[in-house]
Amino acid sequence: MSIVFCIPPSEVANFTRLYQSSAIRPNMKIIYYVQNDPNLYPVNYLRNLAIKQVNTTHFYLSDMDVWPSCPSKCTSTHS
Repeated sequence: MSIVFCIPPSEVANFTRLYQSSAIRPNMKIIYYVQNDPNLYPVNYLRNLAIKQVNTTHFYLSDMDVWPSCPSKCTSTHS
């Protein structure tokens, strides 16, 4: 499994601390990309980073890059 997180610079230390204290399986590749511009979200770049970590001839791609914001999520779950 290959996972790429897109995080702001202010969260790098927290991410590193959580990663180092987690029991990650050896076949899981978890990396992060520092997002310096909050107005940009490099979907294709993040996907390609994850694909580069794959060590097999086949892979299944599941993009989890679109999350509802809290107001729309709250509105849609309480209507």
